[in-house]
Amino acid sequence: MTSEDLTCHDVFTLIHALPLAELRPQQLETVEHHARDCAGCRAALTAEQTLTLELRQLPEPTAPTTMAAAILTRTAQHTAQRTMAASAEARQTAAKPAKDRYAWAAHLVGILIVLGAQTYRWLIGESTLNLVSPLLRNGLGGLIHTSQGSPAVLVLTVGLLLCITGLFALLRTPSRSPSSP
Repeated sequence: MTSEDLTCHDVFTLIHALPLAELRPQQLETVEHHARDCAGCRAALTAEQTLTLELRQLPEPTAPTTMAAAILTRTAQHTAQRTMAASAEARQTAAKPAKDRYAWAAHLVGILIVLGAQTYRWLIGESTLNLVSPLLRNGLGGLIHTSQGSPAVLVLTVGLLLCITGLFALLRTPSRSPSSP
């Protein structure tokens, strides 16, 4: 765009749209070239340059010390609150998986004890225990007082109790979704 293409309206728009320092060198040169021939645009350009110089000479504004202190205090409080909330959430989140681990451990140890006791009875030549019929007939008391009562039955009972306790603990644990706060 040359100075001949610019109208006074275009020059005023360029002068007042941006600070002069932000105009591209070609735009500033075109405005200055037009202002040499036009008194109105020259006056507007001179006024804008004077204003820019006066603004640069003004002292840098500073915030009152009380305002800066208040902002720093509020920021520290906000950070402390967020840290405490995150810490509490981390403790709650860490406690829940620990409960799950204990429940799973009880369940799996119970299964291992039952399998171990049954395998032991099989290896020494005794028949494996029929755990279902006495359990259904008389509950755990019926299982302990079976005609096959031996230390292996007691071990099996403990294993079953652990297995069932772990299973119920897992079922009672509320499910957590990753998106919950």
